[in-house]
Amino acid sequence: MKLAEALSIRADLQRKVNQLKERILRNAKIQVDEKPAEDPNELLLELDQASKELVVLVKKINKTNNVLKFEQNNTMADILAEREQLASLRDLYRELAKQATVSQDRYKKLEIKFMPAVDVKSIQKQADDFAKQFRELDVRIQALNWTEDLIE
Repeated sequence: MKLAEALSIRADLQRKVNQLKERILRNAKIQVDEKPAEDPNELLLELDQASKELVVLVKKINKTNNVLKFEQNNTMADILAEREQLASLRDLYRELAKQATVSQDRYKKLEIKFMPAVDVKSIQKQADDFAKQFRELDVRIQALNWTEDLIE
């Protein structure tokens, strides 16, 4: 199985686990003399099985990412950490630009006037640069994911 396939299966299992949790909680209590729409005990068994499958798969993915070389001096795990950092910076700079953008909704001169504490244009440019770096790195990661086999 290719690493990309394993990542897709992991995403499906994560969704399944989250949906099972929601279904269990929705059926946790009922009125006296009523039956739940779904048996929470059966759902708990299904959740337990899906969680175990997810753990096994995540371990294989992590093992693969720790061994898989990305370029010369980095493993896939190293590059994934860098991608996460780029995403974090991108999101921060986007939010900073958004928060610093001042819209004047004043109706009277007595109302408080705000002004940006940062150069919004420069901050937005940095956010765009981080987004571009993230996209370029992500494309390279995805390409490698489709060529490499999952380590069992």
